[in-house]
Amino acid sequence: SKEIASGNLIMADGLLYWYGTSGEVALVEPTNNSFKIISKFKVPYGSAQHWAHLVISGKKLYVRHGNSMMVYSISG
Repeated sequence: SKEIASGNLIMADGLLYWYGTSGEVALVEPTNNSFKIISKFKVPYGSAQHWAHLVISGKKLYVRHGNSMMVYSISG
């Protein structure tokens, strides 16, 4: 899809969490033949390439970009 560029992803509770090399993080619902982007945002801090992998622990999403670490609550 043109909406999602290259990057990495992890899955939790049936949803995909994607971190693209463009610096966007997206919450994605997979379907049989496609996917639906539920929400996305641009990583606000850090510098250099967006190559780190996402981590989920205890209903928190950890995003690292360079020397910056951001933590987001993902509890519903």
